[in-house]
Amino acid sequence: MYLEGIKDGRRLTQLVRQINPSKPVVLWKGGLTSSGARAASSHTGSLAGERRIWEAFFKQTGAIEVDSIDEMAEVTMALIRLKPSPGKRVAVIGAGGGDSVATGDMVANEGLDMPAISPRTRKGLLEFLSLVNQGISNPLDIPAVFGDISTLRRTLELLAADPLIDIPILHISAEFFPQVWGHRMAEFNQCILDISQKEPGGKPVVIAVTDEGKVVAPDKYVKELVDAGIPAYASLRRACRAIRRFADYHKFVADVELQKSSTSCGS
Repeated sequence: MYLEGIKDGRRLTQLVRQINPSKPVVLWKGGLTSSGARAASSHTGSLAGERRIWEAFFKQTGAIEVDSIDEMAEVTMALIRLKPSPGKRVAVIGAGGGDSVATGDMVANEGLDMPAISPRTRKGLLEFLSLVNQGISNPLDIPAVFGDISTLRRTLELLAADPLIDIPILHISAEFFPQVWGHRMAEFNQCILDISQKEPGGKPVVIAVTDEGKVVAPDKYVKELVDAGIPAYASLRRACRAIRRFADYHKFVADVELQKSSTSCGS
């Protein structure tokens, strides 16, 4: 929902607290800045409310706060398309460009963790990946995975099995799609879906399509991936933001269930 003002905050809090653990509530709250509050008052005639009050509302109810209609759609896509995961530990697979430091900063700034992969995963990757002009620290700089389905599948399978990683992110330049995959997009899509939907042991896989150099616009390929059932975003930052909202929600649900279980055992 998009919400400016509210007449009965207590009732809203009660309803969202009841609904959210079983069906996520995504809420874009307008009027949290002083300028926005003035606009909301003139538009709806209601008081928008102070930020600290709404911060308490989101904390108590677990409702997912977003800041735009685009973010609302992107978070909703993650909730629908990804397996539940309360963890925020991501592995970012990129294809060079010397942006590892920037990637690490971006992931951290969006509230996610990017731990080192496990020794077992590293050993498995070295069985088929060369370290010449590549790196398997997290973020993983391994262009080889973007040119061969078999290599991509083996890499994702290892990351899905890694107990230190919750969600792998493929950070792909839009140029790869016309230049490398072309008519093999269906094969690429199926590989991603297979890893995400595998039972047991599958993990959510997210794709961030970048527009480095603006040679090829990412939107066309993002749409193709989304239409195929894959959560894809037009930047790494947008992907990370949606993942954090998604993970925060599932952690809230897990905490609610744990609290219920503890209460039941105590009684």
